[in-house]
Amino acid sequence: MKLTLQLQLLPDALQADALRSSVERFNEAATWLAGIAFAQQCANKVALQKLAYYELRERFGLPADTTIRCIAQVVEAYKRDKRVAPTFRLHAAVPFSVRKNLGFKGPNRVSIQTLTGRVMVPYLMGTYQRDRFGCAHGQADLVLRRDGRWFLLVTVDVPDGTRIPVSDFIGVDLGVVNLATTSDGTTHSGEQIAACRTRYAKRRQRLQCAAHVAQMDGKRPKNMRRALQRTAMREARFRRDVNHCISKTLVAEAYRHRTRHSPGRLDGYPWTDAVQAAATRQDGRMELCAAQKFCRVQGQAGRCTRGVGRSSEHQSRL
Repeated sequence: MKLTLQLQLLPDALQADALRSSVERFNEAATWLAGIAFAQQCANKVALQKLAYYELRERFGLPADTTIRCIAQVVEAYKRDKRVAPTFRLHAAVPFSVRKNLGFKGPNRVSIQTLTGRVMVPYLMGTYQRDRFGCAHGQADLVLRRDGRWFLLVTVDVPDGTRIPVSDFIGVDLGVVNLATTSDGTTHSGEQIAACRTRYAKRRQRLQCAAHVAQMDGKRPKNMRRALQRTAMREARFRRDVNHCISKTLVAEAYRHRTRHSPGRLDGYPWTDAVQAAATRQDGRMELCAAQKFCRVQGQAGRCTRGVGRSSEHQSRL
């Protein structure tokens, strides 16, 4: 699994000026090259490299590998929307290739290539970053924040299934009134989710009735079917966002306390057909089981092992 680690750089005044000038020159070159790509309608990296590589190096004085990174950055931005020519902010993030124009020298220094040569910059990292830093490879992005601080975003490849020491368990129940409740008292309310689910249900009912009336009149309600598809996609995005936010919060809490999440159980509860149908109507649209998948995906990063289960709040709601 690929992760991104954030390292804080601590450059002095001269190093900061060299980094800033390199970032500004890179983004100026990217904006100029984006205009060339838009004029030529070229979204292929190899073709654009043949078209503007030498001129780009001569005009802006970029090193060879930085020029290649600039071309790839422009192609990636232009492919998103070919109707407009992309522009780059003056201090936008700049990609570097690890072990080419960027290299780590020892446990606390990194060598970064600038327009005036390489600079050796000290950096800081936390315990989480230090545990996974040995898997660093590929690309790293140099970021200048608005407050003037420099950061390096490094891509790492962590093997799936990596575990951490566990000292305790946290129980997690999924429900309807409260989407998730942990054994330590943390509650994620479902009031906003219920209101959203009701709103989408009313919208679907209204569109389906209108489509039925149009079909009875001999018309083909294509526009209403498209509206139903847009509504379903919008609700699905909202559902994924909620599940992602909750699972990420649970995983971060478990990692901070070196614990595991234990699923709630309803052994012996009489899940008759009527009870199961009512539970499906109540929470089927939000797919509470998707939270289990999100937690498993978050757990593959090596933070902890998790499980989630239905809450006993189903009993109170039924």
